[in-house]
Amino acid sequence: QRYRNNLFLGGFVGYDDSPRRGKNGIIIDNATPDKFRDNMIRLLIKAERNHCEYVFINAWNEWAEGAYIEPDLKYGHGYLDAIRSALLEIKKIK
Repeated sequence: QRYRNNLFLGGFVGYDDSPRRGKNGIIIDNATPDKFRDNMIRLLIKAERNHCEYVFINAWNEWAEGAYIEPDLKYGHGYLDAIRSALLEIKKIK
């Protein structure tokens, strides 16, 4: 039986708020669509086990901070494909 709880799960591609925060900024880099896919699968499994209805992705198309999931010159549709692939993988597991 499904129930609601107060657990909100989220993931992201990369992050860099140093342009806004300077030396106090946080930079998370070296992301790839493959790493994102694998981590998204783990996150979706955790969401299923904890009866979470939603998984948040931060920040959709936030170019300034490097946390965007839309086609780009480096990976093309890689991150969008990674989300689709992770969802299909979870569907197989169920």
